[in-house]
Order: sequence, then structure tokens, then C-alpha cells
Amino acid sequence: MTNVTIGNHVANIGSYAFDECSSLTSIIIPDSVTNIGDHAVGDCYHLNSVTIGNGVKSIGVSAFDMCYNLTNVLIGSSVTNIGSSAFASCPNLLGVYFLGNAPNADLTVFAGGRSGDHLLPPDTTGWDVPFAGLTAVLWTPPTPVEDFTYTTINGAITITGYTGPGGDVTIPDMIDGLTVTRIGAGAFQHNSSLTRITIPAGITNLGSSAFSDCTNLTGIYFLGNAPGADLTLFAGDNHAIVYYPPHTTGWSSPFAGLLAEQQNPPSPAGDFSYDTINGAIIITGYYGVGGDIGIPGTINGLPVVGIGEDAFDSYGSLTSVTIPKSVTNIGDYAFDYCYNLTSVTIGNGVTSIGFEAFNECGSLIQRPDWQGRHPDRRLGV
Repeated sequence: MTNVTIGNHVANIGSYAFDECSSLTSIIIPDSVTNIGDHAVGDCYHLNSVTIGNGVKSIGVSAFDMCYNLTNVLIGSSVTNIGSSAFASCPNLLGVYFLGNAPNADLTVFAGGRSGDHLLPPDTTGWDVPFAGLTAVLWTPPTPVEDFTYTTINGAITITGYTGPGGDVTIPDMIDGLTVTRIGAGAFQHNSSLTRITIPAGITNLGSSAFSDCTNLTGIYFLGNAPGADLTLFAGDNHAIVYYPPHTTGWSSPFAGLLAEQQNPPSPAGDFSYDTINGAIIITGYYGVGGDIGIPGTINGLPVVGIGEDAFDSYGSLTSVTIPKSVTNIGDYAFDYCYNLTSVTIGNGVTSIGFEAFNECGSLIQRPDWQGRHPDRRLGV
């Protein structure tokens, strides 16, 4: 058994219900469930993803103990108690994403696992730092599907409107099991509460005026190739910049009337540990999956101004890093022994790079096409 779908009338998952289902890779527990019993999903060695619904109030003792490949857990907003050793011996656990207030939990809950992060939503209470032995930082929960209106045409989804609170909004890549391929004409028009939009790779067309007169929009982050669009798309969005990832096609600058820059999409704030000093953020560590990452320019509304000493030291899974223009200082040994790092883009706000900051990054390659051009922005060796 590799996957489980639990119907939305199930109220309880009993003790040992899925214990030692060693081929199980993911499980989604619906909102109807209120209790997860002791050892309910323990010893599921290949389990890598768990979503716990908003109805669950209690997670039992050793409920997910010894799930060695578990990397991320999303815990719903109603959990008030997590039993002893509930996620113990999960050495690859990178992030525990909470949607509600702090539950009761002791120091055994995450014992024997990797020192990842608890990711806490804004406007919740009861949190200590650390919490149950792990670092605790704020994160922005994904935009609920309920915040969008949409239509289904020929088995694909078109977003037709947005009813959420604004701020940083991520458009879903799928709704009801169907791919989101289009944003309709005027879908976000005149929405002054938007500050940043992330658009998934499956979007192939953006309707006329879809984001026009979103006057506080500063960044549009595309995750795929350039979609079809006309010059009305961002009309009136005078402070916005389009960002697109490497290895994608169809881009030009300007794009739909806005300046367009290549950049790795910013990684979630929950992938980083950090200190807040004098109203600014210093990155002190990283717990994400690696690959091509973009360090965010802001966290919790505060500018990211520094990368601390040893922040990414020995993180062998990093392949590419983009450092935003808000950063002024890169600390000593910041990327020391990142031996698979092939590309670094350094924002033009950096004024200081520390001792051996990129020591033993043997995969960095000098790009001949960058020689003599914008030396303040690209690191080639």
C-alpha cells in the first residue's frame, strides 16, 4: 500500500491503524477526523508527507514515530495536544507547519530527529522559542483555494477572481485535481491590497487587465515559461517587477510593459532560521531541500540585510543561490563547503563579503558571457 485516501466522514484513526505500512508515501487526514491514536502511522519508513486536517484535536503518543523519510508535516488549526514521541526518530524532518495556536507538547515529540524548524502562522498564540526543542519562526500559510473564484473549461481551471485579504498571494497550481492554466481578464484588477503574486508553471495565458491597477504590487514571480499576455496586463502597476526563473523560455524585458529579471524564486521564509536585529533580518541557517534557491528580500515585512557566519556551511544540496539587493553583508564561511554550488547571483546592495565565504565551492564556474559586465551582480568563480 503506497497511498491512502480517507473519506470525509471518518472521525477517528485508532491506535496502530497504519503502523508498519512501510510502502506508504503520503497521507492526508481530512478535517472530519478529531483524533489520531497512539502509533497510528508509526514505522512507515517511506512516508514523506503528512497533512493533518483542521478538525484534529489530538495526536497520539508515537503517532508518526520512526517515519525515517518524513520531510514535511502540515498540522491543522485545532490541534491542542501532541503526544510524547509523536514525531520522534524522523531524521529527515525539515519543517513542521502549524496553522493554529501552540499545542501542548514535550521535549520528546521530535527527539532523535533533524533540527528543523517549527513554522508558525501570524496571529496565533502560545509559542515559545524554541518550541518542543526546535527553532520556531513565522511563515505565511498557502493561499486558500476558497479565496479564488474559477471556472472549468475543457478539463482545465481558469481563475476568474480573488476574494482574499491580499498581501503575498500564491495562485494554486491545481484545483479539484485539475491544472490551473489561465487567469481570466480582470481577475485581480483594481486590487490595491496585493503586494506580491506567485504564478505557477502551468499558467499559459493571462487575460487582459488581469492585474491592472494593483497599485501596491511590487513583484510578480513566475515559476515557468512566459505565458501569453498583452500590454494591458499590468497597466498602472508602476512599482512592480516581473521575475522569472533560469532555464525557462519566452521571456523578454519589458514583459507586458514591466521590467523583467531572471531570478530564482524566493524560497519560503520557513526554509530559513534568522535573527531580528534593529528592525532587520540576518539569515543564520537554512533547512530547505536545496537545489536552486532565492533568498527572500523580506521576512515578516522586515528587510533581509545580512547572511550570517556559517549560514549555509556544508549544505551540499545547494546548486544555485540568488542573493537579493537588500543584503549588504555576507558573513565569514557563509557558503563554505557548498561543493555542488554552480552559480551565485549577488545583488548590487552587497558591500562586504566575508572571509572564505565561498571556500571549497569547487563547482562554481566562470561565465565568459559575464566577464566585464555588471561585476557587482554576478559571481563567476
